[in-house]
Amino acid sequence: MLFTDLSSDRVVRALKKHGYKVIHEGKHIGLSNGERRVVVPRHLRINP
Repeated sequence: MLFTDLSSDRVVRALKKHGYKVIHEGKHIGLSNGERRVVVPRHLRINP
């Protein structure tokens, strides 16, 4: 795994620390903090 590659679990964990909550899950994970929505693909490796 390269330093810049992140797993979807790691990205979701980091976003939750900053106030985001999971709003839906499937092939992608949707998160929201009330103002912004972020969709993270459920993969073992995500290139930023």
